[in-house]
Amino acid sequence: MTTENDPDQLVELTIFQHEFIAQLFINRLEENDIKADVFAIAGEQLGLLSASTAPHAGAQVRVRNADLERAQRVLDDFHHEAELARNELDDDAASEAEDDGSA
Repeated sequence: MTTENDPDQLVELTIFQHEFIAQLFINRLEENDIKADVFAIAGEQLGLLSASTAPHAGAQVRVRNADLERAQRVLDDFHHEAELARNELDDDAASEAEDDGSA
């Protein structure tokens, strides 16, 4: 059996810019009975280094090959929920700005 077909082989699912967000996502995976690990990676591995920027770090999330498809669905939901939350915050900020402007 090659490692590509090994159901227990850890494979990269995604990379988050912040480890805190990665940990929130790991918790979501665990709620769905998917074991995952986070690996810190250096900025040069992310291609984020340039002459004008300081090094950045990221958090790579890996799951078992056998769980990859389910984990991808959880990731899609996680991103969708984050987008809805951002839109709600934007709407609230816009409403507050309108209220402040009309006073």
